[in-house]
Amino acid sequence: MIDTVVLDAEGRVSCGVDAATVLMRLRQGRYRAWLDFNNPTDAELGFALEEVLPAHELARKDVQDQEGTPRLAEYPNCLVVVFHSVEALGTDPAGLTTVEHVAVLGHNLLMTFTYDDRSHFAEMHDPAHHRSDGLALGTVRLFHELLDHQVGQARGLIENLVGSLESLGDVIFTRNLSAASEHEIMEDILQAKGTALRLQRILGPQADLLRRLAVEHRASINPQERAYFQVTLEESVHQESLADLLVELANGTMTTHLNLSNYRLSEVMKVLTMIATVFIPLTFVTGLFGMNFAHLPGTQSPYALVAVVSACLILTIGMLLFFRRKRWL
Repeated sequence: MIDTVVLDAEGRVSCGVDAATVLMRLRQGRYRAWLDFNNPTDAELGFALEEVLPAHELARKDVQDQEGTPRLAEYPNCLVVVFHSVEALGTDPAGLTTVEHVAVLGHNLLMTFTYDDRSHFAEMHDPAHHRSDGLALGTVRLFHELLDHQVGQARGLIENLVGSLESLGDVIFTRNLSAASEHEIMEDILQAKGTALRLQRILGPQADLLRRLAVEHRASINPQERAYFQVTLEESVHQESLADLLVELANGTMTTHLNLSNYRLSEVMKVLTMIATVFIPLTFVTGLFGMNFAHLPGTQSPYALVAVVSACLILTIGMLLFFRRKRWL
């Protein structure tokens, strides 16, 4: 699917113009155009990269290959930028995903490609927006606006994930957690860690990409326009540091959870071991006097039962006092 926005020399904005008309107007040289492709077909890719903007073979490869990392490549007639947006999956803060976008920037032309059925830039298709912003300021400024919007909306999602991990860190210190609760907590931590690693893998290269856009000389981006990318770069660097913090926080939370689980298990094993230790001498005494000998010393005495029970009680109390003195209880 193709969404189009066209701006003529008089400042009139047209949206939803068919592709053939856009191509004709671009060839007249007095128009600016933005073509937004969502889940493009092979025919649409051929139209965009052969008719609208005859692109280098490597540029076509950059657009079609979904390699998964942000990158930038400059060709004689266009600049190809691959960037990512961070989006939520449901209401779970740890349920984040990244969506790849490809921007092709040419003379008075911007084409964006997203291999997804959803329109991620739908709010930018409003004609009123492009009368004063967007295309009215040029295709480079429109590209920066799209990139800045995608980078900016990720911050709240990442901060929510940080808060979720911190909450999990508080929950794991709760006493008397059931086995099911501990298993659920571990699953939440693993999901958050997987999300953090994915964000770290994406946001680091994306910050490098913005650094190149903001600092390096580009034929299609003048120095005044590079200043806008510098502002977005600062936000991207902050998100990169948040992603690093997320990974460290997830690792620390997991380590703490495992250590606490082992500690709780060792406490249970200590109690069971003490119980078994107390019963060892009791088992010996009762086993000794329970043997079927014809003449067992003391068994004929009327005080034998009292003596055996008293000995067992004394042994038990003595061992408990010993454990207490050693601070094992």
